[in-house]
Amino acid sequence: MVKRSFPGEKGFTMIEIILVLLLLGILYSIIGGAGWNVEVLNLQKKARHLATDLRWARFRAIQTGQNQFINLELDQNSYWISKQEGEEEIVLLKKELGEGVALEGFSLAQPGFHFTSTGSPSRGNTITLGDEKAVARVITRVGTGRVRVSVERKEE
Repeated sequence: MVKRSFPGEKGFTMIEIILVLLLLGILYSIIGGAGWNVEVLNLQKKARHLATDLRWARFRAIQTGQNQFINLELDQNSYWISKQEGEEEIVLLKKELGEGVALEGFSLAQPGFHFTSTGSPSRGNTITLGDEKAVARVITRVGTGRVRVSVERKEE
């Protein structure tokens, strides 16, 4: 059987072309449009994990009614979350950032802070993570306890 084609049946419709271009544009902007490479995405992932752990400590402080302490070890590239029971410090979570991402700084003189039983931090602060190409800041607001992440490329 021979299939006949009519002049109006060849090619794609304008709507199909526009949809494909739109999807390609979205995909390009997510994957490569910003010019971010795997290392920067790894930094962003580590910063988001830290922010998630801080939120966990905040909600835990609200649930249990106990202060939750966040301690940073800049020289060992790690952090831990603990609680105090009497004279004893009990470590609830300890994480190392691993290769490629470094704890570069902390906005306060002491390398740590705590969330009170109301969920607010003892002080507002900024934890800075970095690699060769970018800097990530995990920011904790003082009154609300809101934790957010910002990532920006370093000047070359």
